Amino acid sequence: MPTDEVFHRGAGCAACNYSGYHGRVAVTELLPITPEIATLINGGANVQIIKEAAIREGMTTLTRNALALARTGKTSLDEVFAIRLE
Repeated sequence: MPTDEVFHRGAGCAACNYSGYHGRVAVTELLPITPEIATLINGGANVQIIKEAAIREGMTTLTRNALALARTGKTSLDEVFAIRLE
């Protein structure tokens, strides 16, 4: 992560009841079942091996998704930490 990154914190207003948030945004981690992933699952591979293969194939982890949302100002780092870190 670059050291010059800027993250924002919502100040709040009457429209958001002074929470700093308006609406909701989903933070997701989706595992597409590709042929390689299916083979690993069917072969009884452990979770870490499956996760590594999924990331290699382009899956975005929950933490990386949350950080991307924070970088664009759609959520705060406080919310990212509340969700979880790897």
